[in-house]
Amino acid sequence: MDYRPSRLFRITNKGNGIMKIPENTLWQYLEKEHLDPDNKLTDDQWQAFLDEHSDEFGERTASMGKDMMHNFKIENKIGDDNVLESDGMGFEVRG
Repeated sequence: MDYRPSRLFRITNKGNGIMKIPENTLWQYLEKEHLDPDNKLTDDQWQAFLDEHSDEFGERTASMGKDMMHNFKIENKIGDDNVLESDGMGFEVRG
């Protein structure tokens, strides 16, 4: 299997690609094996999934990271903002 590069980052098989991530970085990547453990998608279907969802994945993880940092600052009394609300589903959101 050889996965073609996606728009946001390079997806490769068995670590053939190298992506250097700075030590002070919060990051997450998901390989095909994480999301399709039964290997039911073809390479073309996996690429179609990447093409359709890569941008959204980046946007949603960036937004979640910002919310997590905001909540961390509130919980640790860092800065001036100390308003925290629940979204009713177990997630705390900006107030």
